[in-house]
Amino acid sequence: MAQHGEAGGVDSAILPSRDGQPRAVPIIRVADLDATLAEVEAKGGRIVVPAFELGQLGKACYITDPAGLLLGLHYYHPAE
Repeated sequence: MAQHGEAGGVDSAILPSRDGQPRAVPIIRVADLDATLAEVEAKGGRIVVPAFELGQLGKACYITDPAGLLLGLHYYHPAE
């Protein structure tokens, strides 16, 4: 993950896709992953890959929006 810091911009990373197909997947940082997933489903989206732990980096998952666009959601654990 290449973080943009305090300046404007978008975090980015170059990783292989899980199924080997070429694609770019936007990843959106959220404040509350569980609440966001509930809202995604309530508004017609679908959870494609359920939430998984990223160690000290937090949790992530993959969803599709109502139009079928694949997106990632990422929650950072607060610093202790």
